[in-house]
Amino acid sequence: MGLRGARRGVRGPQALLVLSLTVLSCCASRPPPETAAEDDSLVLRTVLEGETVGHEVVVRLDAPPAEVEAWLLDFDHIAADRPNVLEAALVRRDGDAWIARFTFRGSLGIDPTAVTRTTRHRDGDVVVLRFRAIETSFGLSDLHGHYRLEPDGPAGTRLEHRLFVGTPFVTEEGRRRDLLEDARAVLARFGAR
Repeated sequence: MGLRGARRGVRGPQALLVLSLTVLSCCASRPPPETAAEDDSLVLRTVLEGETVGHEVVVRLDAPPAEVEAWLLDFDHIAADRPNVLEAALVRRDGDAWIARFTFRGSLGIDPTAVTRTTRHRDGDVVVLRFRAIETSFGLSDLHGHYRLEPDGPAGTRLEHRLFVGTPFVTEEGRRRDLLEDARAVLARFGAR
């Protein structure tokens, strides 16, 4: 049956499944781009973790690491500065672990939610905030990654944000675009170094 016939014969939830499989097959057949650099203050790379494709953005910020870290962990206010976050709230904190609930701006009328666990690790002057979804909604099968903050000169921060997202509703290019939008929001907040 051709695509035209498939469109006529598939309705409701089956149509969503067909669309999801089509998006996945399109994304899987294209190798990820190696590196995209906008300028010296922002670099975007495609990274692999086993078979999972993710993205990493590195920005150089004109703010000390402690200020950037405090902003990243302010879950109750972060949605105001992050274009891809509709809502966020801290659920609870246990020492160096934060549990937060997010609603993300989705596509196709689906705004997925996730509850994440973020842990803080320190290695000398470097702080790593690792996050992983511990609950997800329809449209989001995985969400994990990290923020790595290291001093950059006397009052700056080199921020590395690595992100892996499992969803059939956003293309590879869409994920890259979302991460770039997020990086631009961080740069707008703190300024480029």
